[in-house]
Amino acid sequence: MSIAVVSIGFFFIRIVSYVARPTGGFIAYYTGGAMLLAGDDMRLLYDDHAFTERTLHFTGLESEDYFRANPPTLAFLMAPFSFLPITKAKLAWEMFSLACTVLSLYLLQQIFSLRSTETFTFTAFVFGFSPLYINFVWGQVYAPLLLLHVILFKTWVKEKQILSAIVITFLLALKGYGLMFLVLALFQKRWKIVFYTIALYLALIVISSFVVGIETWSSYASSLTQLIASMPPAATFRQNIQSLVSWIFLRDQWNPHPLFNMPEVIRPLLLTLFIGALIVLYRLAKDRDRRSPLPLMVAIIIGVLTAPILYDYHYTLLLPAIFLCYRYLSYGTDSTNSLIFGIALLLLSPKIPYHISLFQDSWMGILGFPRVYGSVLLLWLFARISKRQMELPYSANDFLSIPSGHRAR
Repeated sequence: MSIAVVSIGFFFIRIVSYVARPTGGFIAYYTGGAMLLAGDDMRLLYDDHAFTERTLHFTGLESEDYFRANPPTLAFLMAPFSFLPITKAKLAWEMFSLACTVLSLYLLQQIFSLRSTETFTFTAFVFGFSPLYINFVWGQVYAPLLLLHVILFKTWVKEKQILSAIVITFLLALKGYGLMFLVLALFQKRWKIVFYTIALYLALIVISSFVVGIETWSSYASSLTQLIASMPPAATFRQNIQSLVSWIFLRDQWNPHPLFNMPEVIRPLLLTLFIGALIVLYRLAKDRDRRSPLPLMVAIIIGVLTAPILYDYHYTLLLPAIFLCYRYLSYGTDSTNSLIFGIALLLLSPKIPYHISLFQDSWMGILGFPRVYGSVLLLWLFARISKRQMELPYSANDFLSIPSGHRAR
């Protein structure tokens, strides 16, 4: 228990100077909500110059971030907070995010039937998890998104398809996440999830268009298309697979000395890697019981790794996968799997200065993508678990409690 208290205390000590200080993403989100309340032309969300002006108007601050990668429906979530002055709004948002984090922890404890010692240990781990801390620093949305992922975990393994579709719709509406879950649903022939998600999302577009205008959705689609089609920057602060490949093969403003200046191979290589990831997901979906949580966790990891824009705080979404890894390894594992898991946690958890010039501007940059490598190790670990046909039995409530002495088959 003491380690949990220390971790939580250290978390609050570090975060206290940021709770009422407008930062990065929150400034952009707040502006979006304020524009909605003011009845502004919401197409300006996707015009960087105009959005910068609106940010200055509503907050009195210079823009640190833009809205262009976010769906217009995110502004509806932020509107209640934008009623407040921005400093008070940031405090209210941090409190809301903390409530989402605590509820996520509670649900994960219930899902995995963690003993008290395990609960305290994981509480310490979560509050010491650097991506979650960075989420609070920048006022990002990944604590609420984490809660949605945990809820999806429960509805998915219990085969509550309509509820799963509702959760995925929220993910799409708030941040554009969820497409990989639809792919998995197709692989597993969960037709209700696919049908209801598409229907609900289209309904949401139509209903919200009465407020923001259908042209705003068109601007969002155009902005997202440009983002996906653009060459990913060769930057270590973008912790996704796209920027890792660009760092190796692309000379740009971020990396004047790539290992190989061969930009023509980037898109074919990324496409090959993405198809390979889909094949892995397909094989897992076909090999595992439909109620197995393993394919869903793999879908989460692939979705994060391949997101067009990725920073440290995105990796908050991997927490359910880390919990599941632990639960698998608690029963019937070997030392190799435990070593892989330990290295993955070392790459995913602590604050690592991968953005400094040592990594960005020298050959050491190949080591400057620790979150990517940690995620790939988790994927490898899940593949090893699947190969051994390890599975978790379900309690009467369809949770993932495991009888004492259970071992891999």
